[in-house]
Amino acid sequence: MKTKIKKNLCVILSLLIIFSALVFTTSAASLGKVKTLTVTETDDDEIDIKWSKVSGATGYRVYYKTANGSWAKFNTKKTSTDLEKLKSATTYQIKVRAYKKSGSKVTWGTYSPTVKSSTEPAKVKNLKISTTSSSKAKLTWSAVTGATGYQIYRSTGSSYSKLTTVTAKSATVSYKNGYKFKVRAYRKLSGKNYFGDFSAVVTATKKSSSGTSTSSLAKVNNLRVTEVDDDEIDIVWSKVSGAAGYRVYYKTTNGSWVKFNTKKTSADLERLKSGTTYQIKIRAYKTSGGKKVYGSYSSTLKVSTEPAEVRNLKISSTSSSKAKLTWSAVTGATGYQIYRSTGSSYSKLTTVTGTSATVNTKNGYRFKVRAYRNLGGNTYYGDFSSYVVSGGSNNIDSSKAKSIALNHAGVSSSAVRELDVELERTANGYVYEVDFEAGAYEYEYVINAQTGSIVRSHREHN
Repeated sequence: MKTKIKKNLCVILSLLIIFSALVFTTSAASLGKVKTLTVTETDDDEIDIKWSKVSGATGYRVYYKTANGSWAKFNTKKTSTDLEKLKSATTYQIKVRAYKKSGSKVTWGTYSPTVKSSTEPAKVKNLKISTTSSSKAKLTWSAVTGATGYQIYRSTGSSYSKLTTVTAKSATVSYKNGYKFKVRAYRKLSGKNYFGDFSAVVTATKKSSSGTSTSSLAKVNNLRVTEVDDDEIDIVWSKVSGAAGYRVYYKTTNGSWVKFNTKKTSADLERLKSGTTYQIKIRAYKTSGGKKVYGSYSSTLKVSTEPAEVRNLKISSTSSSKAKLTWSAVTGATGYQIYRSTGSSYSKLTTVTGTSATVNTKNGYRFKVRAYRNLGGNTYYGDFSSYVVSGGSNNIDSSKAKSIALNHAGVSSSAVRELDVELERTANGYVYEVDFEAGAYEYEYVINAQTGSIVRSHREHN
């Protein structure tokens, strides 16, 4: 009798182990690896990258960090992006992986190979010249952080040629009256040189002078928008002959102008407010005699960011054939589109201006909602909400899952590092996987996406 009981217990334990594996095994609909990741351009505060398209991908997650830093990450729907506001003369590691959204499910592909690239050194500043004899002069300048060395260029007439390379922040050079000099820093990484911008020009004369150029630059034409998102507007414009670069200006209706320079004829305006109107204009510039000369402004564009994703969508039955949908208001939205699925695909059911609607339904019908915004004859659409099911339990959103995990861990939002929240589908339904670091620990949570209950939690010393 005891032997039989022991055998039965073994069978039950084995079944429990198999069931647990099924619960926490994420369905991995195959998604290809990002195979080719390349750097297309670098600057002293920017690295531009592109990668090969992955069939079936909804978008891509880009990861980057310094040698000893933590991974920064963001999503994009394009196969190229600009990493901006970086540190000059600094090595960055970069990798990308694809993702696919299907309803509330997110499937991740394999990471690309990791690419190492450096930003360029900063521009050499405070270049000065002092003559030490009738044929010799001393050049001095401020040190550039991260520079391997410096290249000195000299002009004896109409063009410049490289005179010498040094590792110090000074050099003695041969000169004649009227010779011009400029210096740039460089940084070497894995056999490749990254060059910073040239300094202002100094002239070897008894008395240095810097004339003011009155040469004009043409107006920037054909400024247009190529893509918008809820926190980004991408723009392009026509090249101006003779321009060294372009200054981009943008602002909200009642805000102040934000501005930055670029050498390209395109730019991505990032970290913007969702559902907001922006004004954008551009002008070209060049440097002459150490002074910037600007062209005329382009025409001013007015464009909106997309509204934010609809959150907190809930459904409650009002009768056997009717249900009420409610959701949180989205800032800047003109209205909302409600989509319904009675089978394998969604179709638009209706459009409303409020944050609720009564809809016809049957058990198992799915609903999702997105906000839209009208501006100047254009309509800008936000991302769809998570879906809800008629006759089923309401889903919690990612913000709620994060709150549940942090409350259970006893950690405040301000103390959290490296937070990542992913919605995954398991054999028993959808779960949120919430990973983060706080203090000296790493935390992992699995939270039921319908009930908000904690399926599993783990903490370990990092």
